[in-house]
Amino acid sequence: QNRLFAGGEIKRQEEYWLKRFAGDIPQLNLPLDYPRPSVYNTECAVFPFSIPAPLTSRIRDFSREKGTTATPYMILLAVYTILLAKYSGQEDIVVGSAIAGRRHIDLQNIIGVFINMLAMRNYPRGQFTFGEFLDRVKTNALDAYENQDYSLDDLVNKLGIQAQTGLMSLVDTQFTLQDAADMLENEQTIEIPGLRLKPAPFTHNRQSVQLGLHAREEQNEYGMLFVYLTCLFKPSTVENMSRDFVDILEQCMENNNIKLQDIGISHAQVAGTTELTDEDVMDFEF
Repeated sequence: QNRLFAGGEIKRQEEYWLKRFAGDIPQLNLPLDYPRPSVYNTECAVFPFSIPAPLTSRIRDFSREKGTTATPYMILLAVYTILLAKYSGQEDIVVGSAIAGRRHIDLQNIIGVFINMLAMRNYPRGQFTFGEFLDRVKTNALDAYENQDYSLDDLVNKLGIQAQTGLMSLVDTQFTLQDAADMLENEQTIEIPGLRLKPAPFTHNRQSVQLGLHAREEQNEYGMLFVYLTCLFKPSTVENMSRDFVDILEQCMENNNIKLQDIGISHAQVAGTTELTDEDVMDFEF
């Protein structure tokens, strides 16, 4: 790490991220079910769903056809970004993606948290085909991996972004994928003389982003989990999002030449279509 700083590598990575976020910084503007508070309650709830086995198989086949240029992570990130674009009406979307931060071989077996959050900024413009958009997501992801040593906190400070009380800055939503190899390794029982250790289930009860999507690669399907702030979204809204996510994925796997503007969804027009003000809520209640 000292060599990265002394040799100018961190400065080079800083220049990459500052260029990536030059100009206006996008803020995700999803339709909400409740008024946006000035101070966020970070209590969250989860909505689990899955990608059916036949569709999971098509994702893997599509990834193999595209080779290393389109991993399942990139495909699912692209689809999630399209979903956010459909709900928000925005064509400039930032999705946070956690990365292990263990690029040096000597860090592989060291206990501790090295995780950094990468701010994946993509532009899901309506005239792009899914294939074209996926190529852009892939390029941006590979570039982000090459510049992963520069911390999100440093980027936020350099950009001068005003913090939202209770929430992460710059990143309003995140996506993660844990692949089968990682899950297998992490779920093995560890035997130490006199001790027996095994993984404990992780409980999602608070988070620092408005909405998160977590994917877990299983044998025949992807297990998915939406984690959402209960002060912003109703369970029914997030359930609709899950259905629309699968619908978008189906359309993109059926035809990777479909234009993003032609991808149809069922629920964005009715799922919390208006962000209520405090005055609206008072009128409604009284």
